Amino acid sequence: MTEVASAIVQYYGPLAFGVIALLIIWRHIIAPELSASRSAEAERAKVASALQVTAETLHDAVRESRVLLDRIVTIMDDRSRER
Repeated sequence: MTEVASAIVQYYGPLAFGVIALLIIWRHIIAPELSASRSAEAERAKVASALQVTAETLHDAVRESRVLLDRIVTIMDDRSRER
């Protein structure tokens, strides 16, 4: 332990031990997990964006298919009435 940490522990006692222990846990366990979580969140955002683009593309394709099928039905109705 450094001289500063030793002095803090001697002056404040168990409270300083708890604070120092908490800071060590934060530095070695919690901070890396938070960093990994941020990276995972960025990846999920990219996937969500790609899914949004895919959904919009499918929506447009379905709309165009509906228009095409309506035209086909109209043409077929016109031909059946001509007979």
